[in-house]
Amino acid sequence: MREIFEFLNKAWDVTKAHEMVDSGTLKPKTVDADIRQWAKEILLLDREHPEKRSFSIWIAINHDHVAALRDDQLTKPAICVDLGDYSIFIDGNHRIARAYLSGRDTYPTYYFSAKQAKKFRI
Repeated sequence: MREIFEFLNKAWDVTKAHEMVDSGTLKPKTVDADIRQWAKEILLLDREHPEKRSFSIWIAINHDHVAALRDDQLTKPAICVDLGDYSIFIDGNHRIARAYLSGRDTYPTYYFSAKQAKKFRI
C-alpha cells in the first residue's frame, strides 16, 4: 500500500520518495532538522504537559501511536519538502512528535527542494 500525504490542495507519494532515495535516483539534502517550532506550532505538542492531547487542524497525529513508538524506531529520516514560502514535513510526523516529547530538538531529515519534490508530487 502506498503512503500518500495530502496538505491543502497538494499531495505527495511518500512511498515513491523513499523508493527514489533508496535507489539513488534522487539525492536529497540530509539534515538534522530543528523540530521545536514544528512540534509546538504545527503539531501542538507541549513537553511540559505531554499528556495534553491537542488536535492540530494542519497535521493529524494519533497520540496513541506516538506513545507506542520505541526509541529504535526513531532512526528513519523524516521527509521535508520546500514549498517556496515555507517547508512542510510530509513524512515522519509521529516520529518527530515522539522525539520532541522525549526531549530531542532535532530529527534526521531528508530535505527536498521544490524541484526535487515535483518528482513524487501527485
